[in-house]
Amino acid sequence: MSKPAPPPPDPQIADGPAGKVGLILSAARHLFLEQGYGNTSMDGVAKRAGVSKATLYVHFESKERLFAEVIDGARSRLREALVTITGNEQIDPAETLRLIGQQFLRFVTTQEVLTLFRAVIGETQRFPELGQTIFQAGSSDMLTLITDSIAQASARGTLRVENPKQAAAQFIALTKSDLHLRCLLEPSFQANEADIQRNVDAAVAVFMSHYGPRPR
Repeated sequence: MSKPAPPPPDPQIADGPAGKVGLILSAARHLFLEQGYGNTSMDGVAKRAGVSKATLYVHFESKERLFAEVIDGARSRLREALVTITGNEQIDPAETLRLIGQQFLRFVTTQEVLTLFRAVIGETQRFPELGQTIFQAGSSDMLTLITDSIAQASARGTLRVENPKQAAAQFIALTKSDLHLRCLLEPSFQANEADIQRNVDAAVAVFMSHYGPRPR
């Protein structure tokens, strides 16, 4: 029995302003999710996208760069949400952190993102530069957004933080706790909203107990 034909690239992307770049990214995303990083070839991406290899290499010089762009595209909505949250200085810092934690944890526990995470973890032995590239493709700017928000709250006196960047990294680690690892290692397990809220509430409580303003 022949295998069913793979789904075409997303029409929303194909018809968008990105044109061929959108087609390429959509095709690459499908293949990385279906086959993993190691089994996906630039030839396969070009064929799936319906473009020539020359066109593919004009926009993406390597598979590593293409994978980084797929990861960054997945992160874009999270980044936009964090920009909105951290841009509102009127919100209590505990509530700001709660909103950040909810958006972040919902993102990293989606099936698509978990599959991409597994692809990175599974290939770092053969492609040691991959993990660093993926980290740089989006983690640093999200960490910067959270760092700046914590620094601003500290400047207003609503937090007491000497090293905002370290505190931001600690908050991300507290938010993920063991929930993210369980989702990675148990594909049959799916975090629900109650799991996410419980993790985030605990992370905010621990963070504020250490970095919150001293009681008068």
